[in-house]
Amino acid sequence: PEDSSYSRGNLQEGLEGADVILDQTYYTPIEHHHPMELHATIAIWKDEKITAYASQQILEDNASAIANTFQIPRENVRLIANYVGGGFGSKLNVERHVILAIMASKMIGRPVQATVTRQQMFTNTGLRQLNEQRIKIGAKNDGTMTALSHHTMSYTSTTQEYQELCGTVSKMLYAVPNNTVKYKLAKMNLQTPFSMRAPGEATGSFALESAMDEMAYKLKMDPIKFRIKNDTQQDPSKNLPFSSRLLSECLQIGAEKFGWENRKEKPGTNRNGKWLIGHGVSAASREAPFKETHAYVIVEKTNGKIEATVKMDATDIGTGTYTIIAQTVSEYLDLPIENIDVEIGDSDLPETPGSGGSWGAASYCNGVRAACQNLIKELKAKKDIPEEEKVGLEELLLQNGINRFEAEGNAEPSKEFDKYSVFSFGANFTEVWVDKDTGMWKIKRMVNVGSAGKILNPKTAYGQIIGGLTMGLGMVLAEETKIEPQYGNFITRSFADYHVPVNLDMANVDVVFLPEEDKIANEMGVKGIGELGITSVAASISNAIFNATGKRMRELPITPEKLVEAKAVL
Repeated sequence: PEDSSYSRGNLQEGLEGADVILDQTYYTPIEHHHPMELHATIAIWKDEKITAYASQQILEDNASAIANTFQIPRENVRLIANYVGGGFGSKLNVERHVILAIMASKMIGRPVQATVTRQQMFTNTGLRQLNEQRIKIGAKNDGTMTALSHHTMSYTSTTQEYQELCGTVSKMLYAVPNNTVKYKLAKMNLQTPFSMRAPGEATGSFALESAMDEMAYKLKMDPIKFRIKNDTQQDPSKNLPFSSRLLSECLQIGAEKFGWENRKEKPGTNRNGKWLIGHGVSAASREAPFKETHAYVIVEKTNGKIEATVKMDATDIGTGTYTIIAQTVSEYLDLPIENIDVEIGDSDLPETPGSGGSWGAASYCNGVRAACQNLIKELKAKKDIPEEEKVGLEELLLQNGINRFEAEGNAEPSKEFDKYSVFSFGANFTEVWVDKDTGMWKIKRMVNVGSAGKILNPKTAYGQIIGGLTMGLGMVLAEETKIEPQYGNFITRSFADYHVPVNLDMANVDVVFLPEEDKIANEMGVKGIGELGITSVAASISNAIFNATGKRMRELPITPEKLVEAKAVL
């Protein structure tokens, strides 16, 4: 797509001015989302009104889509998703089963349930597209990058156009003056690809961070030092300063925790019996969006106990939304968390942007914060109490002679937000062991360091990173949707042949969150981490495999067969 392409400087001049040039192509296959909870709907059409209990991520957008499809007023549609058992982007849109269930309910005058089977998820609910990515890097002998190009070839369906923006990371992560990002799409008789966790970043970072490792090796330079050499506090793609950027700190602290100084620079030289041991690193970045969010808060005193209820149409896709919303109310109303009730997952409640794109936590909590602050402010105003005067909630209710009060809140990005580039950053470190005879490999250790603003809840945040690391491992280990060449249908149709990582595949994992204050991102300083966790994980693993074996693996997944057949590039 032409409007996705990007260029700055003069790429050819940058390459001509380089002492060393790298030109390599990387391949990522079709993958499928596989949330634990299957896509499902219970639809009820009654009196020209629709109620649907559906596993969806963004309720307002989804309810509007249903209303438009059936050409009824938006207020006649109610979508309920109190709990969503995983999404990864597959539940962002209203898929066919939702519409068909509603249609059937109208036709027969009864509630209808529709559940997409695991096998049907390969054809009915979206996928990550195959990408062929060619990376060129030019650099001086001292490691200064002079040029970087990232060209992606992929496919889309014959009915819709979709392209993972694989060059997103290449535009902004390093201080390279000459840069191009281009895309080409071929129309094919396959399902339309769609967003899958960190669309563009997950696949694009595999190509970029593998190429950075290759260039560092050509330069005979430590790959961490090479990245830090080209660090920047200015987003070169937008010509804006980053609101905060601790990428170098992530790399340095991660190196210390991982024990990077013990890494053997020459590939294939670290051995333990039949095992070849390797260490790899990669840098990560992910935009940290913040979207307008509304919330409604009610406080009520009963039998001497004050309880609060917060309402919004947010969704919990396994990320801990209920927990962080309750924590926010507890903090800003100074109430015990057990006195707080969180009502979400209903499109009749105040509008939020839903869950997706790593904007959920920042948006939800700032909306709740605004509602809580408005509640206190309005109670004070009723008694002419100065805003800055500290008065407890119980005292404010007592002075107003009431036992119940309600308030609304709305949060949206500030004017300062648009003057900066707002991202989360991170670094991944991996230790792999490769069987020199069979090509079988396993991960021994992983260290992930992130700078993602204020961490609302370390436990739920840790869970998000673990999930991202696991999906990143899946990209390298086994995940690949294969197409039958004669008829063009998918021949991987279950977990028997589409393999995903399990507990025994995972490593000992350390997750470190750096303390970071970024009030430009939003007033609470919260940034998304759900997609940062998967970004560049695949590259850190493939780089570790190179360090172990001397074999550059540029095509995912990296199977034992591919490893055995590959030739060392030393």
